[in-house]
Amino acid sequence: AYSNLGASIAVSNIYINGYVALRSGSASLGSPTNPGRIYINGDLTTSIGYRSIYGDVHVNGNCDLEGVCIYDNVYVNGDLTLRREDTGIVDDARIYYTGTLTALNNVNESTLAKCSHQPTVPGFTMPDLKIPSVKSADWYAARGYVPGGDLKDNLKIFADSYTSTSGNSASNVIIIATDGDISITGGWSTVTGVFFAPNGKVTFSGGSLEGVVIASEGFFVNSWGTEVTFKNIAEYISDPD
Repeated sequence: AYSNLGASIAVSNIYINGYVALRSGSASLGSPTNPGRIYINGDLTTSIGYRSIYGDVHVNGNCDLEGVCIYDNVYVNGDLTLRREDTGIVDDARIYYTGTLTALNNVNESTLAKCSHQPTVPGFTMPDLKIPSVKSADWYAARGYVPGGDLKDNLKIFADSYTSTSGNSASNVIIIATDGDISITGGWSTVTGVFFAPNGKVTFSGGSLEGVVIASEGFFVNSWGTEVTFKNIAEYISDPD
């Protein structure tokens, strides 16, 4: 998983079955208002810039931190590297690691005092989540879904793939791309709703995205400063059927 410059993922509990690389910029991770747990089944790397990480973080791999402020505990099943003196560990937060600690560029002694070697750290199990299947085209057509069009409030799309490159904000949309990708770019301020690409990816470029993203090939944010807030699907679709 990669982050873009200045983006933030405001969600309480996150499972990532692979590595995480927060590149240059100020991309934050976790919810500052309702911090939970972040599980990373691989390495965690933060690079140039400065960002915050909220919630307990479990890293099943090495942890290489540059320009980061830690607000809750971090558990590293591997080596820990701290690369800058402005690395922050707030209040009672701690970093626990099982491997080797490397500190570069004058990391503060007060920060190092909050890093503790342990023989083991708590483990975790990745959830075995399945991507749901789509219903028939007739089922969607009978419920007001259309095959295309510019985004607008309450729009429902059912198509092989979907692309929108112009427009403003849109709320409570549902986009289902059965075989391809969903791409929303071109200066959108805020878009909210459900974005479902069971055989593709979802790409967003805009001010903020709020809702549910389900995509077999990943979710990509290409704009700077974008805020992503994940919601429960029941806020947009009340009927389980």
